[in-house]
Amino acid sequence: MKGVPGTFKISDELYYSTIDPKGTPVEVLATTSTSQTTGKSYPSIWVVQHPKARIVCIALGHDAKAHDHPAYKKVLENAISWAAGK
Repeated sequence: MKGVPGTFKISDELYYSTIDPKGTPVEVLATTSTSQTTGKSYPSIWVVQHPKARIVCIALGHDAKAHDHPAYKKVLENAISWAAGK
């Protein structure tokens, strides 16, 4: 999340992502603001703590407007670098 603002607003769909507590451990890096529908906050960026792979999940970018957002671009750039081991 280096170089990504601590908070930012983005035009996008809200995905109700839930982490399976019985699954492979994850580290949540960013969450949504509170949903007006459910009153809950959801993970939007996380990494899976897999022993042999680098897995990053990004539940953003479904609205075309999101692709032009500087924070979204930085998230993608960071994710690619991290997954590539750089």
